[in-house]
Amino acid sequence: MTKISKWWALKPRMSPFQIRRNLLVGQSVENVEDKGGEVVQASADGAYDANDNFEFLEAHIPAIKIRKNEGPTYRSKNPRKGYAREFRELGYEGWRDKYGR
Repeated sequence: MTKISKWWALKPRMSPFQIRRNLLVGQSVENVEDKGGEVVQASADGAYDANDNFEFLEAHIPAIKIRKNEGPTYRSKNPRKGYAREFRELGYEGWRDKYGR
């Protein structure tokens, strides 16, 4: 069972929207695991495209649509970098077909 740590949801200089978005992702995963389920893939729209969400969902498949105006952060060691590159290479339709959206 994954417990949400407060540091992950409440980083300094985060907007209320960012805090809520991070809490929703963590609570959703925790809710499924508390009921005995297993999260295999977490699908979300571009509003959830944040480094924190990709880090939190590292053990799962984060099928989060990359926003059009956002490219991969090349200096980052975040898993989002690989998914952003894959999204650019496949294009939206290819990405959608691969992740079942």
